[in-house]
Amino acid sequence: MNRSSTPHDILLEIVREKHQMLPQLMKGIGIDCWLVFMRETASAPDPIQGLVIGGDVVWDSAFIFSLNKDKVTKTAIVGDFDSDAEKIKGIWDEVITYTEGITDILHQTMTEINPNKIALNYSEDDVMSDGLNHGQFVKLTKILNSMVNKFTEAAPIIQKLRSRKTKTELKLIRESTELAEEIIKTVSGEFKLGMTEIQIQNMKLKPR
Repeated sequence: MNRSSTPHDILLEIVREKHQMLPQLMKGIGIDCWLVFMRETASAPDPIQGLVIGGDVVWDSAFIFSLNKDKVTKTAIVGDFDSDAEKIKGIWDEVITYTEGITDILHQTMTEINPNKIALNYSEDDVMSDGLNHGQFVKLTKILNSMVNKFTEAAPIIQKLRSRKTKTELKLIRESTELAEEIIKTVSGEFKLGMTEIQIQNMKLKPR
């Protein structure tokens, strides 16, 4: 069976709605900075990227959600190869582009933010919150060597963000439920003893 995918415009709407949840979530958890650090996501995606990034990147990329009082500032630091795609999305307050490595600009940006805690996508227990690979973690500890003591798991943010459904997500859930019910009604009348799962999957049925 083919893996389903969400149309890009709908995906970005969900991302925007998830971003709107962040101030309350981050404030409630007591984390003032969430840093999503990734690269080559088509090959090694982060489980959370579909909900807060809304697409793939190629070069080293840092997506920073910085909480100040009740407002979250959203900054994307990406290579020039990825820059246009991030700007077109219209979901970032600022898109900073680099050409010769992310180290200096990421260190400068994080120094200016000067957070108390830096939540990173790693977790010992939750695979869906463990998207930061080891190589990227090592690179990040070198770039932000003076801030390593501020690193903490982003799992509490990710778990709440994933479990709390947005307006668009609820609409899609309702529509998929209605479609599933219609398929079940239609298919159940066409079943025959001895049919395989593949035969059922390949059935061409017309809704009643």
